[in-house]
Amino acid sequence: MHNIDEINNQIVPEMKHKIKTNYLSLVNVSNNISSRFSIIYEKKKQQLENVTIKLDKSNPLNILKSGYSIVEKDNKKIQSIDDVNIGDNINVIVADGTIKAVVKNKEDK
Repeated sequence: MHNIDEINNQIVPEMKHKIKTNYLSLVNVSNNISSRFSIIYEKKKQQLENVTIKLDKSNPLNILKSGYSIVEKDNKKIQSIDDVNIGDNINVIVADGTIKAVVKNKEDK
């Protein structure tokens, strides 16, 4: 029985030391993973915010809200005075609705 106690007294401290060392190693790895995840998360969050800002700036509704309008004739966008004739019915689309209008005059730049 004396041998078992000696073996026990030798093995238990070694095992405790190995368990503690492995535990500390696991904690270190876990902290590294957590830190790296946080960095990646913050980068992706910033990228998403940047894309959202760009999308908001190019959103047609936001452009209309800033005072611009879209002018259509027969559901086609008017891009030139040559696209309309005097007397044509046109739609002026603004942020909160549509204005129905008739072309009374055209002037070149």
